[in-house]
Amino acid sequence: MPNKSHNLTVGITNLVAWLGQKDGDAYLDSYIYDYIQNRLYPGDEGNAQSYALRLLIHYLGDIVQPFHGEDRFDKEFVDGDKGANLFPLKYHYNVDELHALWDQVLYTERNFIARPFTQETWDEFQPQVVAMEEAGASAVTDPSVYENTDFMAWASEDFDIAITLYDGVFENEAVP
Repeated sequence: MPNKSHNLTVGITNLVAWLGQKDGDAYLDSYIYDYIQNRLYPGDEGNAQSYALRLLIHYLGDIVQPFHGEDRFDKEFVDGDKGANLFPLKYHYNVDELHALWDQVLYTERNFIARPFTQETWDEFQPQVVAMEEAGASAVTDPSVYENTDFMAWASEDFDIAITLYDGVFENEAVP
């Protein structure tokens, strides 16, 4: 029976196997491959792989966004707060809830990038990319940091961080 799991770690694993073509063909039975290749882009492997790569990039961002692995449960939110999407904040820089604050990297990534990229957009974006690369270069000097594909460990680390994300933040107030 095909692997119909729909969680982030399984999806990432199958996307990497599909795009990397290094770990056999078990990904062919995955939900994500079936959905992209056979439902979204039947008979169009190039566009299917392009979409899969963009989805992989998105999912890798999701797995390191701790609110994708966290929900606050209390008397008001008996079904959870949808990863802080229902945790309102005082409006600032287009952010009005806690999940969005994290997505915008605590307001530092608040400007939306025009799409599709034009040459002008690309040229404006490059100084920010170079600055981010320089700031993070020391974090990847050890190849084991970026060669680690234990996505379950990534998710576990995400959860360990997530349990403190509500500390010191209060609904409908400005973030300290």
